[in-house]
Amino acid sequence: MFIKSKLLSTTILSAVLGGALLLSSCNGSDTPQEPDNTKVLATSDAGKITQKNVDDLKKMLPPQYLAMPDSRLTPMLLEELITESILDKEGNKRKLKDSAEYKKEVAKIEKQALRKIVIEKLSKEAVTDEAIKSAYDKMHASTKPVLEVRARHILVKTKKQASSILAQLKKGGDFAKLAMKNSTGPTGKTGGELGWFSKEKMVPEFSAVAFKLKDKEFGLAKTSFGWHVIQREEHRIQPVPPLDDKMKASIRSQLAPQALQALVKKLRDASHVKNIYEEELVAKEKKAQDDADAKAKTTDTSSSDSSNKQEPKTGDTKTKTSK
Repeated sequence: MFIKSKLLSTTILSAVLGGALLLSSCNGSDTPQEPDNTKVLATSDAGKITQKNVDDLKKMLPPQYLAMPDSRLTPMLLEELITESILDKEGNKRKLKDSAEYKKEVAKIEKQALRKIVIEKLSKEAVTDEAIKSAYDKMHASTKPVLEVRARHILVKTKKQASSILAQLKKGGDFAKLAMKNSTGPTGKTGGELGWFSKEKMVPEFSAVAFKLKDKEFGLAKTSFGWHVIQREEHRIQPVPPLDDKMKASIRSQLAPQALQALVKKLRDASHVKNIYEEELVAKEKKAQDDADAKAKTTDTSSSDSSNKQEPKTGDTKTKTSK
């Protein structure tokens, strides 16, 4: 029963991976490559399977599989790689690489790989460094300055405790030591340090006090967490994030779809595209509409002729009869 279930899981996994497994098996070698200094996880007459082979296959998986515990996922991938290497060996034994079927499948993969690389190249060309810099400047030109403060706090349960600690601080008490000794919050272990934050980052009652204080001053605030003894240490205007590699990548991902679409349109316009199917479809629809209009016109004309034929008047009939 266990073996049957295991084989079923691997079969489903094969279907999910699809072309990814096919790509990995068409890497120009008969068995998965064994990088230097990697642990061998399995062996067969077809070759060795290493930890790197498993890790490389994991990178091809959709997110739902990566959420699986490694204790389940790794055995499934390992079984898949073992089967793959054995099939590779059997294919080579039968000299199937010389077959028309093999060459046809390889051609499909080559086209997919080529298109993928072309799209990556076009994306980079479509979004220039100048475009990224321009988007970055516009993004931050419209951003209003944000005031931030750096503060620390001691969280206690009662106002009496908070007032007592505040009195000690005003007499020169060591804030960090008092925080480590009295604070019930998670920052107590680090002396109550909260780092830099804007007004919106904290609950309103806390921010109201922290942003009203002057640098180095102390104050008390009551929130749903308890009583806070706050010291505002310093303030600044929130710095603009630098245009580093991470920021460039983020902006590029935002600009790429539209820029790539424009570049592909430019390539299509220069390629003298003639969509015969669409032209025939449009012509067919136009003919159907023309025929419908002609039929409607004929019907209208017939109706008009019928209405113009008048019946003899009653008076005229009587006159003729009397004569």
